[in-house]
Amino acid sequence: PKRGEPTATTMMGLQAELEEATEALLLYADSEDSEPSRSTALSLRSGCELFVRHVTRSFVDFPGDFQACKDMVLRRGGQFAELSERSRLSIARLG
Repeated sequence: PKRGEPTATTMMGLQAELEEATEALLLYADSEDSEPSRSTALSLRSGCELFVRHVTRSFVDFPGDFQACKDMVLRRGGQFAELSERSRLSIARLG
């Protein structure tokens, strides 16, 4: 698999990978390599929770077809990233 692509073979495994990725982001935000702030950590956690909810909606859409579910999770992840970027730019523009 490509870097960052899920390696899970079950929906529970995919959920666990998403949770691990969230924790890794939060650990990085708290590390010396970043300039953390309380609001940044809260925003990051909230964004991760929204992302996980958005992409895992497909779990119920594909009972028994893990590959189709995984493909949809990846598509929804890309859509979420695009939407987040557009929203961030709109917020920055509006002040």
